Amino acid sequence: SFDFEWGIPAISPGIIEWTFRKNLRRIKRGKGGRRQSDDMHVIVGETGVPFTGSEADYARSLDRTLRAMEANDIDYSLWCYEANNNNVDGDLWNGEDLSLLSVDRGRGLQAAVRPWPYQY
Repeated sequence: SFDFEWGIPAISPGIIEWTFRKNLRRIKRGKGGRRQSDDMHVIVGETGVPFTGSEADYARSLDRTLRAMEANDIDYSLWCYEANNNNVDGDLWNGEDLSLLSVDRGRGLQAAVRPWPYQY
């Protein structure tokens, strides 16, 4: 992760999570992150994380991304399914491998399935 305000990388888990939240808050506020009279409504049309490493790494990364969105009251849609996704070739598009569901199994569902409304 990278802190765009300070221009430095974030490397520890706690700092990475804080940086995700802070970067998204700056986007939502607009104009360089300075608070406006009303924050903008933001919807991220497609989000996800690449499936690299282990199943647990994928779930942690996805959960971190979604918690940062929810903490900033940002709506989002997940890139969740490519019918031909497989563990070797990914989504078969642009070298990406973001799908929650693949031919073989579901991935990261413990992070993506959020059966509760977000609490403010």
